[in-house]
Amino acid sequence: MGGETPVIGDPLYLSITQEMKDPTGIPQGKYWITRIPTTLTILQAKSAGLDVDKALPIFPESEPENCENPEQLETETSFTLDDVQLSATGKGETTLHSN
Repeated sequence: MGGETPVIGDPLYLSITQEMKDPTGIPQGKYWITRIPTTLTILQAKSAGLDVDKALPIFPESEPENCENPEQLETETSFTLDDVQLSATGKGETTLHSN
């Protein structure tokens, strides 16, 4: 509208999270699988106090026929629990060893 960007509390402000919770319109066609690049580090299960059964959650699709490429849906994690630690020698060197 030619003015400043709306901020929280402004009548023109629309929260993206609210918009995603209450979408308007109807779906058009089948959905595509997307991957978002990230610089985040993936922690293995049971490492660094992460006491879970699997490293990454897999969210099974209840209606795979709605996917454009259902054969690309992930149904299980490819990560394994490895009992490996990185330690420092104090001399600027690091060692990778298995427990």
